[in-house]
Amino acid sequence: MADVLDAVNVSLIVLDRHARVVWLNGVGAAMLGRSSRDMAGRPIGEILASDEGRRRLASLLETLRPGACPETLEARVIARDGAVRAMLWSVAALSDVIHDSGSLLCTLVDATELRQTKLALARRSNELAERIKELNCVYAISKLVEDQSLVLEQILQGVVDLIPPAWQRPDATCARIRFNGLGIQTANFAETVQKQSREIVVRGEPVGVLDVYCLGGEPDRSTVPFLAEEESLLTVIAQRIGQIVELKQSAEVLRESEELHRMTLGNISDAVFITDEDGDFTYVCPNVHVLFGYSRREVESFGNIATLLGKHLFDRRSLAESGELANLHRKARDKSGAQHDLLVNVKEVSIKGGRILYTCRDVTELRRVQDQARRHEAELAHVSRLTTMGEMASGLAHELNQPLAAIINYANGCARRLESGESSAKDLANVMRLVASEAERAGEIMRRLRGFVRKGELRRTPVDVNRIIREAVDLARTDIRRYGVKLELQLTPDLPIVSADAIQIEQVILNLIRNALEAMAEIQDSDKQLEIRTSLGPDHLIEIAVSDTGKGISPETIDRVFHPFFTTKPEGVGIGLSIGKSIVEAHGGRMWVTTNPNRGVTFAFTLPA
Repeated sequence: MADVLDAVNVSLIVLDRHARVVWLNGVGAAMLGRSSRDMAGRPIGEILASDEGRRRLASLLETLRPGACPETLEARVIARDGAVRAMLWSVAALSDVIHDSGSLLCTLVDATELRQTKLALARRSNELAERIKELNCVYAISKLVEDQSLVLEQILQGVVDLIPPAWQRPDATCARIRFNGLGIQTANFAETVQKQSREIVVRGEPVGVLDVYCLGGEPDRSTVPFLAEEESLLTVIAQRIGQIVELKQSAEVLRESEELHRMTLGNISDAVFITDEDGDFTYVCPNVHVLFGYSRREVESFGNIATLLGKHLFDRRSLAESGELANLHRKARDKSGAQHDLLVNVKEVSIKGGRILYTCRDVTELRRVQDQARRHEAELAHVSRLTTMGEMASGLAHELNQPLAAIINYANGCARRLESGESSAKDLANVMRLVASEAERAGEIMRRLRGFVRKGELRRTPVDVNRIIREAVDLARTDIRRYGVKLELQLTPDLPIVSADAIQIEQVILNLIRNALEAMAEIQDSDKQLEIRTSLGPDHLIEIAVSDTGKGISPETIDRVFHPFFTTKPEGVGIGLSIGKSIVEAHGGRMWVTTNPNRGVTFAFTLPA
């Protein structure tokens, strides 16, 4: 049994009620530079670095009672080599199996390492948040361009308004586009000495300027007004504005031209073809080289569209029934052999002997950006899970202390029986089975924690939603008890199996549970209730709902709770609900929030079965 406890990667020290050392495991011995035999019977105060630490620990030991939640404090210890370390102590009172006066289990964790880890996680979270803001800005600009109802001036105004939220200090950032004698700017625009500028270039010629200013008076030499990433993002936005202007100008010319040019040259970066029923070319757009690298004459010499796009691109019966097939995905190689992801639209026409119009758009870069955004979101979700585990460290230590304390009790009881010679082999075997059971329980807790914080892409497997909920509740059970909350599970049995990433769905549920507990933290009465429900709704959708009786959400902010970086917590970063909503939507579901009739709110989401 000593081997089992020595294998635990945490410093463990057992004391009697007089604060004398009874036993310490291998990790504890290595930390102190003293063996369990050397320390046995010696006051624990000998290893503490200050009188204040001794006083606080002595006071804590006097108040502990068996069965009570562990108490924590921070106190420095002195190793044999004189090194002093700041340690986080978690002390629990054990049942009486060693001395008549009882015993205590101390768990020691290096507090310096915990602080450094928390700071590193916070820095990484902030960095990822900035990259997500930049990607969201580029994506939102693309969505503006796709809106065919907007004129150029409306699109440019939309681009200007998207810039401040993507910068490090949104409230202190303003932007302006100078183009064609127009000054398109944000509502808070003002010129300052802290400025970024990029030329807007169309067809190789500068046609305007994009300016970004940092508000707030004279520059502070101790800080950098603009990040290096913002300089790069400004260049990308200026280039995109040039493309938008070029696109809109081309579209305006095309609208004034004949029907053939309007249909075939709708987008200067697209490749447009018209063929007969057999796929033989009747028209090839002049700019086909932009996408495929071949000249117009070379493509015409191929004769048939299958040479570029392959055979069996679409079903002819479906085209005849609908008249148009949109967003067909195809991979094709250009003249150099490079592969492109294409989005192909096919439409029935009747133009100069042609019957089928093909519009091919290169979405290779868009796919790359989307994949990068998904990877960043997965990293941010992983950081969020690590942050959650850091916030729950005390409760998780308590959950792990319980099976470890039981193992110590059983092991010492077994030793006493062996020494007395009064127990049979059958009695001892029963005790050892109990030890094994508690060891498995501790192992299961560690397995669940490792699984929860693992890093990886979305992995769908068949999962039971009710089982995921119970595992999330197990992780939060100590916090539920600490907040004095009554838990009620209303889980519909025999729900269909869901294809989902179990860890990500557990992250969503655990975040909703913790939000509910924090919402009820300031409630003084005893009516604190957390209710988790599952049900099978219409369209074979499984609904999961988490309700609380907390302080609720004001009507002014309830519509913004899922916005990235919006939070009502003093120390919150506002990414938990945003990440949760993204995870649910990636699984084909949706998430929403409603106000309860009496008190509190209900967060709910669906998953397709």
